Amino acid sequence: KSFVLNGDTMFRINLVKQFDFHQARMSDFTVVLRQVDNVERYGSVEIDDGKRIIGFNEKGEKTGPGLINGGVYLINKKFFNTHSFPKKFSLEKDCLEKLVGTHPFYGSICKQYFLDIGIPEDYQKAQDDFTRFTY
Repeated sequence: KSFVLNGDTMFRINLVKQFDFHQARMSDFTVVLRQVDNVERYGSVEIDDGKRIIGFNEKGEKTGPGLINGGVYLINKKFFNTHSFPKKFSLEKDCLEKLVGTHPFYGSICKQYFLDIGIPEDYQKAQDDFTRFTY
């Protein structure tokens, strides 16, 4: 199993809790999710009552509160060993969105600090917030 992290997000998560969540559900692919007030800028992730991922919505398709992809993934090695992907591919588009419903993909909801550094204002906020974190 491997953790994969997007490079343009800040998300305070407990890696042990995420690993335990992944293991308990025998998930092939776990996505750490974050509840936000408006999903329009991010796109959204749909899960069922058991937290299995059942769908994705593109940016701008929905507005209002919902769950977004936090850019943190836990992936089983066997999943990649049983699929053929091009040398360059999008984890979200070519893997998650195309294979949802065919494998046990789960979403783990985390309520901790999250920042997607997608616009210049968020880049500055990330710099300011990072200096205030305690470790």
